[in-house]
Amino acid sequence: MQKRNLYKKTGMFLMLILIITFINPSSAGAGISDTDVSVIESDGQITLQWQDPDNSFFARVKITGAGKTVYVEKGVQQAVFADLINGIEYSFRLSIISDTGVILDETVVFGIPRDETPPGPVSNAYGIPDDGCVLLKWNDPVDNDLDRIRITGPNGVIDVDKGVERLLIDGLDNGTEYRFVITALDTSGNESEGVEITSVPEAGIRIHLSGPVAVKSGQSFSVTMDVYASRTDIYAIQAVLEYDADYFQYLCYDGPENITVVRVDDNSEGSVRIFVAGNGVPITGQGIRMITLNFKAENAMENYTGCFRLERALAGTAPPGEQIPVASNSINITISRITLPEVSDVIVLPGNSAISLAWIDPPGNEYDRILVIVNETDSYIVAKGQQSITIPDLINGEVYQFVLKTMDSDGNTSQGITITGIPGILGDVNYDGVINAGDLAIAAYNYMTQAGDPEWEQARHCDVTGKNGKPDGIVDILDIIFIAKKILEQP
Repeated sequence: MQKRNLYKKTGMFLMLILIITFINPSSAGAGISDTDVSVIESDGQITLQWQDPDNSFFARVKITGAGKTVYVEKGVQQAVFADLINGIEYSFRLSIISDTGVILDETVVFGIPRDETPPGPVSNAYGIPDDGCVLLKWNDPVDNDLDRIRITGPNGVIDVDKGVERLLIDGLDNGTEYRFVITALDTSGNESEGVEITSVPEAGIRIHLSGPVAVKSGQSFSVTMDVYASRTDIYAIQAVLEYDADYFQYLCYDGPENITVVRVDDNSEGSVRIFVAGNGVPITGQGIRMITLNFKAENAMENYTGCFRLERALAGTAPPGEQIPVASNSINITISRITLPEVSDVIVLPGNSAISLAWIDPPGNEYDRILVIVNETDSYIVAKGQQSITIPDLINGEVYQFVLKTMDSDGNTSQGITITGIPGILGDVNYDGVINAGDLAIAAYNYMTQAGDPEWEQARHCDVTGKNGKPDGIVDILDIIFIAKKILEQP
C-alpha cells in the first residue's frame, strides 16, 4: 500500500513538472532581451526590427507603444509606427508571446522620430548694391518649422531670425563682385537648397522691382519701382518694364509724391515705357518710390509664372547732362488657378427627347452660377440655388455627356463633374419608342444590379424609379412594377 502511494505521488510530481514546463516554457531557447532590437528613426516614423528568438514555443511579438498595441507574427521581424510627432521620445515594449499566450520574455526600447525634410528655399532673393555695401533681401519659405536664415558670404556665416528677410553687408570694396548664398534652416537643423546671388558694390543708382509672389486669376495687383541712389546728381530716369501680355493686363499707374511722372507709354503690347523727373531736387536716397504700376492677372486654366523685368533703364545727371546705365532686377509672379468647389449628388432623369439634371450646390460664396456643358458644344448657365435644368431637343437613345462646373463672376470655373445620360420615354429601356415585354425582360435580367456593380453601366437605364419616385441606384421590384404599369397603360 505504501509502495503504491509512493508511485502515485511520484507520478503526480512528474506531471506537475510537465505542466509547469508547458505553462512557462521560457527556459527553452533565448528571449528577445538576448537579441538586439534596431530602432530606425525617420520623419514622423519609427521602425523596429529584430531577430526572432530561438524558442520553440515562440509564436508572435506583442508591441505596446505610441498609444496602440500591435501583434507581429513569427517571421515578420519588423513593425512600423507612423504618424508620430517629430522630436518626442516614444517607448515600445516588445513581449515574446507563446502559442498559448504566455509572455516568455520582454524588453523596452526608445526612439525619437526625426524630421529629415528640409524647408523650401528662400524666394525673390536679390542684392541692392551701394557705396561699400550690399543690402540683401529675400522672402522666407512658408514652412511651419522654419527657424532661421543663414547667409554665407565674404564675412563668413551670419544667421538671421525668421521674419527679418533682410541683411546689410558692409565693409565691402566698390567694383568687386561678391557672392552670397542664402539658406533656410528648420528647427531640426535641416537646410534648404542654397540660393546664390552676386552683387557689386558701387556708388551708383539702382531700380528695384517688387510685387506679389502669387496672385489669383482675375486679381488686380501692383508692381512698384523704387530707386536706390547714393549719387546726388540724378534728376531724371527712364526705363521700360516688359511683361507677358498674354497673361497680364496693364491698367494704370500711381505717381509718387516727390517725383514727377513725365510720361507713361503703354502703346506697345507687353511693355510700359516710363519717364520721371525730380522736382528741382535730385532723385537720391534709399528706397525712393519712383512709380507704381497696376496690373490685372488674366484667367489662367493652369498655374502660370510670368517675368517682369526692366530694360533700357537710364538715368540723367545734371549739370553735365550725361546718361548713365541703371542696374535693376526682375521678378516672377505666379498666377494661381482659382479652385472652385464642385456640385454634388448629380442625378440624371431621362425624358422623351430631353434629360433633366438635378444636383446640390456646394456651400460658399466663391461662385455665383453653374455652367452646364452638353457634348462639349452647347452650354447653359444656371443661377446659383436653382439646382436643376432640363435639356430639350435631344435624340432618344443617343448617349449625351454633361459637364457641370461652378463659375464665378470673373469667368473662372471648377474642374467639373462629368456624367452621361440617354434620353427616352421613361420605361423604354431599349429605346425602341415603345414600352413592352422587351423592356420588362431587360429590367428582370438586371434585377438587383446596383451602382458600383461591374454590370451597372448596362443596367442603369432600367433604374427608372425608387421610393421617392426618382432613380435610387438599384434595379429592384419598384422598377419592374413601374415598367409593367406603363405596359398596361398603353392602348
